[in-house]
Amino acid sequence: MENTTEQVNHPQHYGGAENPYEAIKVINAWELNFELGNTVKYISRAGKKDPNKKIEDLKKALWYLNYEINKLEKNKIMETKNKTIYLLNINGTVYHLKKESHSL
Repeated sequence: MENTTEQVNHPQHYGGAENPYEAIKVINAWELNFELGNTVKYISRAGKKDPNKKIEDLKKALWYLNYEINKLEKNKIMETKNKTIYLLNINGTVYHLKKESHSL
């Protein structure tokens, strides 16, 4: 018995091949990273792949969005008048990297 519903190539729960707003097309067009791409993916399919899992899909989207926000907050770039200070967080250790501006 063959499954007549496409589940691999452009499945309907992500918009389908003919839809210009299919999740993968939007993610690529906007050049989103993994976390933001998954946020868009789970929002776009919420309740479409499985109507009983709409809340689960939205919670997954929120998880990826929160992950991205936390990542950005840990790696803030602070601008000062003559230098940029990069705060790099690697496994809980914060490194301060300074880039001095030089005028010619």
